[in-house]
Amino acid sequence: MGVDTTVIEDNFSKKYTANYDLSILAGMDRFSFLITDRQSNVLVLKSYPFPEQKVKVNDLPAKVREVHMKDELLKLPFNKIKFAVVNADNTFVPDRLYDATQPNIFLENMVESTVESNIHVDDLNSLEAKNIFRVEQTLEESILSLFPNANIHHILSPLILGLKNIASHHPERKVYVHVRNKMAHLFLFQEESMLFANTFEFESDKDFIYYVMLVYDQFKLKPESVPLYYSGFILEDSQLYHQLYRYIRFLNHLQRPVFYNYGRKINTLNEHFFYDLLSFKLCE
Repeated sequence: MGVDTTVIEDNFSKKYTANYDLSILAGMDRFSFLITDRQSNVLVLKSYPFPEQKVKVNDLPAKVREVHMKDELLKLPFNKIKFAVVNADNTFVPDRLYDATQPNIFLENMVESTVESNIHVDDLNSLEAKNIFRVEQTLEESILSLFPNANIHHILSPLILGLKNIASHHPERKVYVHVRNKMAHLFLFQEESMLFANTFEFESDKDFIYYVMLVYDQFKLKPESVPLYYSGFILEDSQLYHQLYRYIRFLNHLQRPVFYNYGRKINTLNEHFFYDLLSFKLCE
């Protein structure tokens, strides 16, 4: 297992990690983490990709433990630890319909689960909604054994909160897609309102284009005038990008969230690559 991204700024100090915050994203494609200080400086960003062969759900707890054993920074004490799981086992429920005594009923008919799992809920207060999601039980046990004080979240929560801040400045409808390895998260916003959110897996560029254009078709959006904003692991010289450009006239990458201070080293990275990890600050 190699590290494909390592950023350690000069002002990072192991002596002061008890005053730092640690944010982690773990999915079946990679394990990434971010260390920040109380002045909102990004100090460390590291990302471990998993092998190309698909990691199964049951393999992920072992992969998390493997990264933890390999990376000494993860063993240090931290002020606050947040851990987000990357999966499609979630649903959104408006606050007015949510029943805190039975959160599982909202997932029963929406998401199938073939393994033992626990229900978690992210409060999306600014959207007056809940993100209800499952965490595979052995994965949660691994997380809490390695990071006992961690708060567990779902990847879509920081993404949605970050995108809401951007969309609130524009009255027009805009489509957003966040790309991971063979998984993408797709959203439609109009001002502060989220009209659509979905996660899909894709094996080919053709599959990816199909899901994106399905949103344009479903909501009767004109691809020659409604822009698509992308983040995650997509490059302008990639085949996927060129395929998108055949259908959608205006493609724009997202810029890094403005609530962090970025050092010289992180500024050498493509600024849209870790939008999910950098948006994690918005989750409480």
